[in-house]
Amino acid sequence: GCLIIGMLLNLILYGFMFMQCFIYLTTYKKDALWIKIFVAYLFLADTVDTAFTAATLYDYLVKHFGEVDYLARASVLFDTDPAMTGIISCSVQLFFAHRVKKLTGYTWISVIISVMSIASLCGALGSAIAVNWWHDFADFQHFKVVVIIWLVCASVADVMITSILVWFLRGKRTGFAATDDIIDRIVRLTIQTGLVTALVAVIDVVLFLATPKDYHLLFNLPLSKLYTNSLMSNLNARGGWDGSSSGVNTSEGARPSVNVQRRTQVRHFVQVQKHLVPTV
Repeated sequence: GCLIIGMLLNLILYGFMFMQCFIYLTTYKKDALWIKIFVAYLFLADTVDTAFTAATLYDYLVKHFGEVDYLARASVLFDTDPAMTGIISCSVQLFFAHRVKKLTGYTWISVIISVMSIASLCGALGSAIAVNWWHDFADFQHFKVVVIIWLVCASVADVMITSILVWFLRGKRTGFAATDDIIDRIVRLTIQTGLVTALVAVIDVVLFLATPKDYHLLFNLPLSKLYTNSLMSNLNARGGWDGSSSGVNTSEGARPSVNVQRRTQVRHFVQVQKHLVPTV
């Protein structure tokens, strides 16, 4: 039940990812080349993961239709899911780690996030290897240590990214409606996209440790797509962040004590967020 539903959610979210990539490629043609390459890489990785998921679904529901015992075992194709999820999530988190470094200037924070992301990737690859040794879903508890490393490290990285970006953004509030409105919108988007992946990973590991049944697969199988959709929604939500469409008139009754430096920082931040600077 949860195995099949999780796979279906994976396939559905791929449709959203496809749409997000199409919007990105047709809207942000002036983005830096490396960002376009990164988006193409993520789309390719997501497509490969979806192909494996579709093949696994066919294997369970068509090729072995009616074999109830077969549904209780992880097939060879199923082994690819932890590896692909780890690769995709690590890539997205490293992208955000780079953004944290660029925006805050704190290299050490970016390094900690990167270490947690790579540790999560190692745990995911370890889980993929362990699945080849214990095929029954009920036996997955034998390698719970690597699963904990995988999902807990991923959750910690997600929470760090979200918390640091929100802290940085809140510190850039100027008291001017136009700029503060931009910041508030970015904060809301950061929280919504960043905490979703962290929450799903936490629920996944809790269910995995709480019961030998396959309930955790309902959250584990769509996890890779949540990461890619999270990144793409951030890239595609940049329209109007420069304040041009905010509808707020900042020219009337300008205060004499305008903090030019802070307004410049906000404009620079919005430029970085919009990836209009090729050196980002």
